[in-house]
Amino acid sequence: MSSFPQLKIDDWEPTRQILQGYTQVLSSVRTALMPPQKYKEQSTLQTTATGLTTTPMPIGSDTVEMRFDFFGNLLILTTSRGEIWQKPLLNMTPAALYTATVELFAELEITLPVNNRFSDKESKNYDVDAVEKYWKILAQIDAIFKQFKGKVRTETTSVVFVPDRFELMFHCLSGRLIPGADANNPEKSDERLTFSFSTGNMDVSESHFCAIATPETAEILNIALPTDAAWNSRGFQGIVMMYDTFRQANDPKAHLLNFLQSIQIETFTAMKSSR
Repeated sequence: MSSFPQLKIDDWEPTRQILQGYTQVLSSVRTALMPPQKYKEQSTLQTTATGLTTTPMPIGSDTVEMRFDFFGNLLILTTSRGEIWQKPLLNMTPAALYTATVELFAELEITLPVNNRFSDKESKNYDVDAVEKYWKILAQIDAIFKQFKGKVRTETTSVVFVPDRFELMFHCLSGRLIPGADANNPEKSDERLTFSFSTGNMDVSESHFCAIATPETAEILNIALPTDAAWNSRGFQGIVMMYDTFRQANDPKAHLLNFLQSIQIETFTAMKSSR
C-alpha cells in the first residue's frame, strides 16, 4: 500500500488557502530580516521534522527563528537568548497571525518593515487532518529531492518551500552561463534545471511534479521523457508528472527518482549540445 495518499485540491482548498497565507507571513518576516540570497532564497522556508521554518534570522547580535508545528498546530518563535513563544494556529486568519507576529517582535524591540497584506477572511473549514496529511506528503517528497541532490555531480541549491507559489523546489546548475546574459544576475545568467512539487496552480490544476529548463532550447524540447511525463505549454513550458501517477506507482520513491534523474541527464546533455 502506498504511503502517499490522495491530494485532490477540492478536498482541502479552503485549508490550503489559509495555510499558504500563514507561510506567506513567515516569508515576509524572513525577507525583511535576512540579507539577499541567490534566487531570492531569503523569501523561502525550509522543512523541519514537524513543519516549516524560517531558519535563524539575525536581530543585531542575536538570532530569532519562527517555525510551524503542523502536528501541534502552533507557531513557535525562539531566540538565541533562550526565549520561547507559542501561538495556536486554530481559528486564526493570516492577517491575525501577522498581527500576533508583530506583537511578538515588539517584545523583542524589533519593528518589522512589512505591510499587513494578508487575508482577514475567516474560514471555519480549516482542516487540521488535511494539514497533517499534506505535511506528511511534503516531508517525504523533501527527503526524495534531497536524496536525488546527493547524486548530482554539479552544484545544486537547497530544497526550499516557496510560499507565494506554495511549492517545494530546488535548482540543478550546469555550471555554465547563458550566453549574452548579465553574469551578475544568477537568475538571468545561470544555466539550470528547476524541479518542483506543487499542489496545483492556474496552469496545472492538480498536484504535480515539474521540471523547467533555463534557457529553453529547441534541443531540450526534443529530449526523451520518462514514463508518465509530458510537456505542459499552458502558462509555462515544462515537463510535468502528475502526483496521482507517482503515488500509484509500484515504488513511488523509485519512480520519482527516475523522473528526476532521467530529465536531469537528458536536459544537461541537450544544453551542452546546443552550444
